[in-house]
Amino acid sequence: MAHEITDVDQVLFAKGTQVPWHGLAKEVDPNKTLCENAIEHGMDWTMRMDQMYRVNRGGEGMIEVPNRFALVREDTDFVTGVASGDYKLYANMLGYASLDSLVATGMATPNTMGTLRGGAIVWGLLEIKVPDEDVIPGDKIKRYILFSWGNDGKIGIALGYTDVRVVCSNTVHAAWSSSLSKLIRMAHRGQVETNVDNVVKTMDIAAADFKATIEDYKKMANTPINQADLRRYVKTVMQLEEKDTNKRASNLIDH
Repeated sequence: MAHEITDVDQVLFAKGTQVPWHGLAKEVDPNKTLCENAIEHGMDWTMRMDQMYRVNRGGEGMIEVPNRFALVREDTDFVTGVASGDYKLYANMLGYASLDSLVATGMATPNTMGTLRGGAIVWGLLEIKVPDEDVIPGDKIKRYILFSWGNDGKIGIALGYTDVRVVCSNTVHAAWSSSLSKLIRMAHRGQVETNVDNVVKTMDIAAADFKATIEDYKKMANTPINQADLRRYVKTVMQLEEKDTNKRASNLIDH
């Protein structure tokens, strides 16, 4: 299945937006929050980490596998992946609440939300309420805010802007890799909730960009936030000359 939507996954799209190509999505009320729709359609499930064991050499008894935990979706008891002990789970409802806070600014509206591979990937997508841009005359593109996170021990957290409307596996991967996307990526390590909150606070939706003071960026430096992404957006905010970009952007963050 190219879309990777299983029987225990959900894909929702806001009424009045385009119906996803795969025909597996449910239409929902765009006036409800993402959290409300998540609860109504059973997407408020949580994850847990279970210690892993193996059968010993003699075939009798179990031995603990050091620092290896199964990532388990609690409502289905489905194992979505494996991780080490320092892995930090990120709850669906926290992600949807972050997106709802952006909707509350009046600058964006809910578009799609869903899960893939039994819950190994979760996302929410907002459409930015600004005039569409023309790539070429008569060929308009829309801008979206994408927030995605993995539950498989491999895929991290991504939050930012994209031109790709996410409705399935193909499109979420396209958004992650698009040269037009501006996504800040974070690992499932450290203070995940704080890191997400800090990125959300920098979002300038009207400009489809990240705007923050140097002090804000210092707070995000040396964290599991992808430092290459962080420096890329410091360059944009500070309007640095290209020849000074790498050194000055690093200095602004590190000092």
